[in-house]
Amino acid sequence: NTLIAGGGDLAYGDGGSATLARLNHPAGVAIDSSGNMYIADRDNHRIRRVAPEGTVSTVAGTGDAGNGPDGLLATLSALDAPTSVAVDSSGNVYIADTANQRVRVLTPNGTIGGVAVATLGTPSYVLPDQNGDLYVSDSANGTILKVTPNGTFVAAANLQSPRGLALDANGALYFTEVDGKHVKRLDPSGAVTLLGEGVWSIPRSVAVDSGGSVFVADTGLQQILRIDPSGLITRLAGTGAAGFSGDGGDALSAQLGFPWDIAIGPNGTLLIADLDNNRIRQLTPGPPSATPPVAILNVVNAASLQPGPIAAGMLLDLFGAGISSADAAQVLFNGIAASILYADAARLLVRAPPEIAGHPGLRIEVFNNNARIGEISAAIATAAPALYMSAPGQAMALNQDGTANAPANPAARGSIVVLFGTGEGVSGADATVSIGGYNADVLYSGDVEGYPGLWQINARVPAGYVAPGNLAVVVSIAGASTQPGVTIAVN
Repeated sequence: NTLIAGGGDLAYGDGGSATLARLNHPAGVAIDSSGNMYIADRDNHRIRRVAPEGTVSTVAGTGDAGNGPDGLLATLSALDAPTSVAVDSSGNVYIADTANQRVRVLTPNGTIGGVAVATLGTPSYVLPDQNGDLYVSDSANGTILKVTPNGTFVAAANLQSPRGLALDANGALYFTEVDGKHVKRLDPSGAVTLLGEGVWSIPRSVAVDSGGSVFVADTGLQQILRIDPSGLITRLAGTGAAGFSGDGGDALSAQLGFPWDIAIGPNGTLLIADLDNNRIRQLTPGPPSATPPVAILNVVNAASLQPGPIAAGMLLDLFGAGISSADAAQVLFNGIAASILYADAARLLVRAPPEIAGHPGLRIEVFNNNARIGEISAAIATAAPALYMSAPGQAMALNQDGTANAPANPAARGSIVVLFGTGEGVSGADATVSIGGYNADVLYSGDVEGYPGLWQINARVPAGYVAPGNLAVVVSIAGASTQPGVTIAVN
């Protein structure tokens, strides 16, 4: 990260070096083809310009909040909390004059005008395209408008507080939804694609470079992230904690203070409107990884090794390729970190977070050294029980004397056996056990101390009328039962 504008205090500083200028919550940033940078200096109620040689000046707004008239020199017409700025190929500067519920345009001759847009609630971001049209995200009304010479049209509706806007070389529109925690791509065909679903906290702004990489400023995560064309997500800047640090050093160790906007700068750099730090910062991203994203091929119950619904607190195996070590891996269930108990290049053993209980569904994401390498969706259930086996068909069970149950070492009728499984959930429901088709008394059903996610069931083998042999054992809880084909040996 490098500071290129704003000294961190609140004032103006026109005519001097941009690094000594005083910004007051810069909310938007853009750059034109000549290298001039424009800043929406929100709480100074001004649009500032930083020339290529580094001097700063005010180009719109008086410094006092107000709703100034059109047709004047732009520095004589008041703005009120401008939050976004963008420049078209003709040098027109578009301004989201947010508190005035207007979109303004600063022409190359220095005068200001209004853009004829249908009634706006909260114009949050503006974006001109190469055809002379203008996109406006209206966060209050949940719409993205497209303003053309033939009128205003709704490009997208029923959105959850849309904010950032970007276009790629193919004309696809990218946008963020703050309340929905979404980053989306709207193709010219009308198809909508979710990007990095489940990753975002408060995705505020988005930018796309010429190579198709998508950059997201997330003010909840306090980070800048990149989605490369293969879908791999990488953290570029920000530690995750709000603050200010790191200029001139590794961007991953730098702290940001609510990154509000990003723009593609010169030579592939990123410009960051670092709102609470009153600065514009410049980031030089490293090249996207040449390693393709690794799909997590299967998620299974760690006891049955079968796919199916997932219960809170259960143990799971995630199988893929080129995964990670336990130290470098992270697994998120709907954004909640899971405990990783084991990892190698092809498998992760994790415990589903107890906090997912009651969620309507699951998105499981796997990260390696902060880069997302795979994801999968899954159903959630109150309970998804399964029993561990020591051999095909043989339950992993202990006899009353503590020895392992096996055909050569059966349990006596009327004795206690200890079964092990996972997937009982966190509902606290009572478990029932069937052995050889007969109900067995359950003496204990609960956690194994020191082994979170491992379920222990102590049951008494029915006495007297149970035939000896390998008898089917089934444990049921909260309306779900363990897998068929599991037996214990009884004499």
